[in-house]
Amino acid sequence: MLHFFRKIRRDLLANSQFFKYLKYAVGEIILVVIGILIAFQVDNWNEDRKSQESVRLLFSQVQKELLYNISRTNYAIDSYVNLDPIFYSVIKGQATYKDYEFDSRYSRLITHINVDVEVQDSAFKQLIESEESLTPKQDALLNQLRNLYGLDLPKVKIQNNKDS
Repeated sequence: MLHFFRKIRRDLLANSQFFKYLKYAVGEIILVVIGILIAFQVDNWNEDRKSQESVRLLFSQVQKELLYNISRTNYAIDSYVNLDPIFYSVIKGQATYKDYEFDSRYSRLITHINVDVEVQDSAFKQLIESEESLTPKQDALLNQLRNLYGLDLPKVKIQNNKDS
């Protein structure tokens, strides 16, 4: 291909056709510039794709953390629901020594073993700190996550501190 263009250049210069050579040179420059612009665009698309993949991965990790947090919260709720009748029997004075001896739930009241909800939020923090560009949909989801972690997480931490 380069040999072909080199031959055209030599012929135009040899025949003293300067203006045709000038048009040819400008055309070649334009082709090179267009090629460079296309290369930049392809590189930008590739970088955007990598960025979006990184954001999707972070959102996926946040989702896994939320599912873990939900399961831990449900476990804590189930534990306290399980202890509710025990509290009731103790408050009403219906609990006996045998109840404490044979039912481990009663001994939990004595030893004061709590079920704390250890909230995981490292992926959320990574998402906040990431400098990747977000789509409007992802930005709206991030705002909802900020509300969740900003409003509800402190309540869980306060409750954990009260129980300790």
